[in-house]
Amino acid sequence: MTKTPKLDVNQRIAVARGAAFRKMREAKGITQGELAKAVGTSQQTIDRIERGEVVFSRFGHAIAARLGFKDANASVEKLEREIRTLRETEMRNAIDAGGLVQPSQEVEGSLLPVHALLPGEEGYRISDDPVDYILRTFPVHMAPAAYGVIVPDSSMVPVFRPGDIVLVNPHLPPVEPADVVLWRKSEGSREGIIRTLEAVSPREWMTRAWDASRTEALRRSEWKAEVIVARIARAR
Repeated sequence: MTKTPKLDVNQRIAVARGAAFRKMREAKGITQGELAKAVGTSQQTIDRIERGEVVFSRFGHAIAARLGFKDANASVEKLEREIRTLRETEMRNAIDAGGLVQPSQEVEGSLLPVHALLPGEEGYRISDDPVDYILRTFPVHMAPAAYGVIVPDSSMVPVFRPGDIVLVNPHLPPVEPADVVLWRKSEGSREGIIRTLEAVSPREWMTRAWDASRTEALRRSEWKAEVIVARIARAR
């Protein structure tokens, strides 16, 4: 029986550092090629570093800086802590920048906030705080600022039913045909609707509600569209 050769200290650090780089790169949605271009090396070199095959690399500090790490040679435990901290910070910053929700409490990276569409004077408003949390799942498990919304009515039947949870990735470009959450600021709150994009022009979103096959043009200067990538069907 062949014994696996023991790794020395430097090799173990290289393996741990490579794994940490890979995790953070994937969490940020950066490809090996994009990272390589940013730091001035090849995709093959990035791949070797992430596999722990390179003990010492002159690109280590540049990679660490590009991914947000403070120290490329930190301990495994410290690198893991930085991954968690940076991912949570990035998620909060992305949510703040989008202006959709303000998290009211610390949320683990494995949890996804779910918001309700609450009846307002002229439609629905998006709840300021999450009404629930669910475990992150594909395809939003690595998407910062992803969130869920509970479908409030039958306007999107048969695409979505009341009580379904739609999962939103706000980083994807809204192109037709796509199901989207549209929202705009309105008197201190955020008005929100769920629709299908029928067409996109420089000035308007052409949207459809499916209950009566209604179409409506919404101004892009007023409404932000964020793409629905999956749904969780309500329990019968």
